[in-house]
Amino acid sequence: RGAKLGIVGVKGTPPASTLSPPTPASSSITPLTISTLFAGLKNLYSPSVITFQGAKRMWLGGWLTDADVGPDKIYYSELSGSTWMRPQEVFKKEGFHVNDPSVIQPPSSDGVDRSNWLYMYYTALDNTSAASAAEMVKRNVVGLASSIDGGKTWTDHGIVISQNNGLDAAGAWSPSAIVVGNEIWIYYHTNEPAPRTLRTRFNLTGFQQIDTRRVTMPFSSTCVPYCVSNVDVSRESSRYVMLANTTDLKNVLRFVSSDGLTWTTDSQMQTEYLIRGGSA
Repeated sequence: RGAKLGIVGVKGTPPASTLSPPTPASSSITPLTISTLFAGLKNLYSPSVITFQGAKRMWLGGWLTDADVGPDKIYYSELSGSTWMRPQEVFKKEGFHVNDPSVIQPPSSDGVDRSNWLYMYYTALDNTSAASAAEMVKRNVVGLASSIDGGKTWTDHGIVISQNNGLDAAGAWSPSAIVVGNEIWIYYHTNEPAPRTLRTRFNLTGFQQIDTRRVTMPFSSTCVPYCVSNVDVSRESSRYVMLANTTDLKNVLRFVSSDGLTWTTDSQMQTEYLIRGGSA
């Protein structure tokens, strides 16, 4: 399985401590530092972190201990002082692996009070496909769950981006959700053989689709010099910022956009490489 940025422990990738950021000749980007938040866990990764109702909260996917090995689950941690509490299991789905949580607070701007609500978009992979090396990279889809207790318990609302994602039949993997006005935008990469980055827009129900479009990236559709996966999108003032892995999971790249669809290298940096861990 893939992993998003902020890796806590990832299958088949170099440990975070071996990755060193580039040093552009001229950049206003603050150099990255790496620190350990958890230790002694089996394999948790793909964190989603928000501040909600005065508390900093984190959700991660994978396995907490050896006893948890099997279908992936989603875990919750909360910052207490300067220490993150040990993660606790908060979400699983019968018959599926679930991972790559992306948690947002939906707004109440359409007259519905959602001040206590959280939405979580997640990757879902059925257990049969997960058991096959060939199928596990072809059958990922995206589901939605909601919470009214700060993300400690969740109600599942099922799959909201299926194998037929609205643009093609390549599914959806590793969602990144952001709120834009009265809409929720979900970015994700498609399944094999050639991952593409798509954006699906939903209204504030969280599950009613508006449209799906392919985003424009500054590299070839044939993956030259690379393709990206595990995109993570956020708002930064008047622009959007995307962090992404190269598909070999060795590097982290950074792109910017004014409209959320057309992405370029940040003019403040000489390179799109934010963390260089090996050849793309």
